[in-house]
Amino acid sequence: MIGNIAILALAIAAAAAAFGDAIIVSKFIEAAARQPEMESKLFSRMIIGVAFVEATFFITVAMSFVFK
Repeated sequence: MIGNIAILALAIAAAAAAFGDAIIVSKFIEAAARQPEMESKLFSRMIIGVAFVEATFFITVAMSFVFK
């Protein structure tokens, strides 16, 4: 039973990470279109945001192995 819950948590985390990445990138494109001179500063902040979203996914992957 615990293995099934871990797999379900992993699937939800993967979907949430993909959704979070999509939101971050779409907002970056929107902001860069409004102010092109800020693109380099926005790009570095977008990369940091994507890294935090992916970190939560990798924590969930690690926890699924712990609970398995």
